[in-house]
Amino acid sequence: VDFGDGTPQKLGMQRIDGNILIFTVRSKDAVNKLKVGDELKFDNSGLLAVQYYHRHQVPSKEYYVYDQYRNEKGEPKYPQRPMLLGPLFAAASSGAVPTGKFKGKIIIVQNMHDGGAFPWHADWYRSRAKEFLGDEADKNLRIWFTDHANHGDYPFQPEPTKDIVYLGVLHQALRDLSAWVEKGIEPPLSTNYKINNGQVTFPENAKLRRGIQPVATVKANGKIRDEVKAGRKVTLEAELEVPENAGKIVSAAWNFEGGKDFIEVNNTEIKYYTSKGDRAKIKITYTFKKAGTYFPTVLVVSQRQGDRQTPFARIQNLGSTRVEVK
Repeated sequence: VDFGDGTPQKLGMQRIDGNILIFTVRSKDAVNKLKVGDELKFDNSGLLAVQYYHRHQVPSKEYYVYDQYRNEKGEPKYPQRPMLLGPLFAAASSGAVPTGKFKGKIIIVQNMHDGGAFPWHADWYRSRAKEFLGDEADKNLRIWFTDHANHGDYPFQPEPTKDIVYLGVLHQALRDLSAWVEKGIEPPLSTNYKINNGQVTFPENAKLRRGIQPVATVKANGKIRDEVKAGRKVTLEAELEVPENAGKIVSAAWNFEGGKDFIEVNNTEIKYYTSKGDRAKIKITYTFKKAGTYFPTVLVVSQRQGDRQTPFARIQNLGSTRVEVK
């Protein structure tokens, strides 16, 4: 921004919300000087450059996902910056660069949509722990991957049909960790996962996936994707399942056309397959009146003790299907 006194200043832009421009806190003093007629020049060159910065910050070989940026000799393909920023960021957030050396018990809650701590980072820590502890690592470490969860333990999400609130997973992890350390009660097993080219994948079936998060599979007219005419009824069916010893299904809700509102399902509409309450199905018909592409979504909630009233340790997940309305 140019205030007209020949001394341009830089303002840090955090985000744009509609027609509102939100600056960073550090720009407060300069923002307070803004007045009608001031000229602003927007420069996103730094943002563009940082998208490829990781190619020029290849760490040691233990960070296996970076192998794609190494040649046949194991050397970086691209010119390297003189300073590795990754370790600095890690130390700033946790006090030190993690090593995998620990005594005691650890439960890692790793979110699949996390853009700040990538899912494969949890497996990297496990690999470090196994190098230090050997077979004892898996006896003292759990990794629970949380699907459809982003960074930050916020009590709401701006796009609730895409991201869940994962506070319930944190609640349960703390309870399980306490019971593990104080009473020797082992928590549910780690999520059953694989690493494919840096991507974490796991089974769709909850029993095979393990961990503690429920799984929801949604179909429209019996298909994972369907095409219908506007005004025709669509039968939506969701199969809900909780991993073994991870709790019971206590709630389900539908969102048919997007937005932030979910319609709670009456408990009598949930058909439970087992006396444990860990498998269920909900079924409903809905009519899309206008042409378009829709992603009907179900929000399922489980709770270890099956308590429908408590606000704590409610573990969420999402399931959706695609409906093309002509």
